[in-house]
Amino acid sequence: MLLRGQRGSEPEMAAPRPAGSTFVLLDDSVVPLPLTAEDRDRPITLKYGPASRLPTDVSWTQATFGFAARAARPFAPVRLRARRLANGDIRFSWVRRTRSGGDPWSVVEVPLAEDAESYRLEVMDGATIKRAFDTTVPEALWTAVQQAADFPSGLPSPLSVRVAQKSARYGVGAYKMENLHV
Repeated sequence: MLLRGQRGSEPEMAAPRPAGSTFVLLDDSVVPLPLTAEDRDRPITLKYGPASRLPTDVSWTQATFGFAARAARPFAPVRLRARRLANGDIRFSWVRRTRSGGDPWSVVEVPLAEDAESYRLEVMDGATIKRAFDTTVPEALWTAVQQAADFPSGLPSPLSVRVAQKSARYGVGAYKMENLHV
């Protein structure tokens, strides 16, 4: 069985692969390239081929890739929720995930693996961002006044919202997208 969606790879699952698709099994014989944060977004040229042949053999291929520093990308938050308050405001909340030290079930809150806690929440209308919030806590308040300005004809149902954790090293991480009924 192939287990997918581990270690923050949920965004790659958006385009499911059919049964019988080719895949590469990475094991301990694969060693990481000695790349640093300064190499991010720089083209990296690699030559690859069968280990049983010399790199000068025609079976080897050369290709240039962009180094995206995916190992530093913050995981998408989980449990994105929206609750309408008595005054008409909507409170969004979510739970952060971590790249480091978050496996033990005994911890109440996973450790922060970034220099500072920071998030980006976006209220969407199709592909258009209607309202964006940058916050240092895992919640945001969308006031009734802001809602009326963003959607003069009334809120769509469901409401599309996405949230990502931000990182000083990486920037905006992977988004968690939800269609919420408020």
